[in-house]
Formats: sequence, structure tokens, C-alpha cells
Amino acid sequence: MRLQDCINALPHFFKDDATNCLENLFTQVCDKPLYTQLYKTNQPAVFYKLLRESKTVKTLHVLFEKSKQALLKKPEETIICQQVVLINGIVLLQLGYNPNRNNIKICTSHPDTTTVFPEYRNTIKAIQSCRLKSLKKEHLHTGKISLLMHENEIGFYTKQFELSKPEIQLECYYNDDILPFHNRLTDALTKEESKGIAFLHGAPGTGKTTYIRHLLGLINKRAIFIPSAIAPRLAEPGFVDFIARCKNSLIIIEDAEEIISSRKQGRNHAVSALLNLSDGLLSDCLNLQIICTFNISIGSLDSALLRAGRLIGAYEFKALQQEKSNALLLKHKLDKQVFGPTVLGDIFNTKYHPEIQAHTPIGFK
Repeated sequence: MRLQDCINALPHFFKDDATNCLENLFTQVCDKPLYTQLYKTNQPAVFYKLLRESKTVKTLHVLFEKSKQALLKKPEETIICQQVVLINGIVLLQLGYNPNRNNIKICTSHPDTTTVFPEYRNTIKAIQSCRLKSLKKEHLHTGKISLLMHENEIGFYTKQFELSKPEIQLECYYNDDILPFHNRLTDALTKEESKGIAFLHGAPGTGKTTYIRHLLGLINKRAIFIPSAIAPRLAEPGFVDFIARCKNSLIIIEDAEEIISSRKQGRNHAVSALLNLSDGLLSDCLNLQIICTFNISIGSLDSALLRAGRLIGAYEFKALQQEKSNALLLKHKLDKQVFGPTVLGDIFNTKYHPEIQAHTPIGFK
């Protein structure tokens, strides 16, 4: 079998826009499978640039390139999402521009017939060298969050964003009972190969979201935020394919009422998926930890989620006690006094306190 057989078949095969196109191409064209290596880089564009600039790469021909529209308002602007290139005439490489997948695929004739050639060995070394140079050596997740997104074409993926870390002291902004819970939670989240689920619940404006921002500023763990609109899709097979690449991650689901409510009223596939992620076969393999926030009573949760061994902990965010509320008002020099427990959202309501506009990023919820 010659590599040229696959190259000749490329124009006819890629017109169908098939998934896993290279493997399917080999299956159709070759009597014996080609030798395939999978690698990953979190900077595919950098990898391609280094490859083109490598002195070892004498020829690089783009055999196939797939683009997608970047902006609806500017249809003429597109971004590359996949390429197939022939390097030095002997190595076929497929590069995907999704950094969350194994996006570098090297395909050649079987190594028994190629490793004797120095040009082949040098080409493979150049590819591996460019790949290592394009990897971010340091993965710092502190103060960052990855937003789960979905496209029909590529499935689930994430985009990472910096978080504005609120400058708060927990003992000032929350009631005293938060400190023991906070210490247990941070200990659990910083342990290696740990798993489980934690619940943060309470009325709107009591500071659940701000607490999560504060928490993510303390731990160096990849945090994946799942919007409430996508949360019911946790039971989809495509989500399992995505989550399998997220070992030792923290999953955050805000407004999770829809997926954690009791199954007594009917089947809730999302609860089953959550159980498997927090203390099932998937959790054993991936060591996932989950934080869910919600406004309903904890008694409305499916009882299986509260089982000992699965539950890291639960905390109810309540209105700040009167003494603490007034101390916080004094701390921020706000000309106001309260005469009972008050939620943080009311204390920092800029409608009544325009002079504290700078505090709006706190986002108490």
C-alpha cells in the first residue's frame, strides 16, 4: 500500500465532510491500515507555524483545508478548523484546530517499511519537536473558568475566561458558619484524585456566585462552567465523549434545579448522569468534582445525590445577620443602617448607592 493511494483519494472522500475522515479514508482505500499516531497541542495554530518554519520540513503541501464562518455579520471572514498536509512527501498529517481534542494525527505507511529511511525519522522528530514547543508548559487555572459550549459540527468544547476575583473576607461578607464549610470544601478540592458533589443553595442575592469566584481564586484546578440551558444535556452520549477528556476537573452548574430535582415525579436522566459523574464509574476513572447552586430547598433534591460518600458538603447561604450587615455598611462607608438580617444583594444595591459603582463586579447572586 502506498501513501499516494490515500492522497489520490482525498478530493473524492472529503467532499462528504465525514467525521474521522482520515481513518475512514484509510479503511476504504487501503488493504492494510496505515500507521497512526495521535498527539495533542493546546496551541494548534502555533504548532502549524512552527512546522512551516522548521528547517527539517523541506516541503509542506496543504491537501485539504476546511473552514467555518467566524462571524455572522462578516460572512467573508472564516477561520480554519481542519487541515490535511503532506510533509516532505512521506508523512500525512491531519491537524484540527480544537485544542481540547487529540488534534494532531500523523499517518504514514507502516513503520516497518519507513523507519529505515533517515528522512522519515527526521520528519517525525521535527513534528514531535514542534508539538512540544507549541504546548503551554504551565497550566495555571487559578482565577479562571472554562465555559462549556456546543456546536453541532464539533460537539461539546470549552472556552476559558479570566475571572475578576472579588476582594472579600469571608468572615465579613458571610455568616460565621461558612468558615468550617469553606475549609472542608477547599481541602476536598485540592486533594489529588478526589471526587464528589457539593451543593450551594439559598435565596437570590445571598452571595453564591461571589463565593464561587472567591473559591476559584484559591484553587488551581480546571473549572468548567455548565450553563443551565445546557445542563439537561449531560445525559447525551456526546457529553461523555467530552467529559472523558476532562480528568481531575471541577464542574460548576449554576441554577441546577432542573437537573437535581427528585425523580419521584418521573424520570430525570440528568440526575442519573450526575450520579455517575459524582460517584459512579465515570467518577472512578476521571476524578470529577461537582458544585451545584440552586434556590430551591435542599429537601427537593433527589435523595441519591445526598448519599454519604458522594456528598462533599452542602451550605445554605442566608441573609447576613444584622450586626454583620451594619459592619459591612460601615466598612464600605455607606450611609445606611439595617434593622434585621439583610442579603448582600440589597447591601450592595447600586441603585441606592451610586457611589459604590466600582463594586458592581461582585455580582452577588
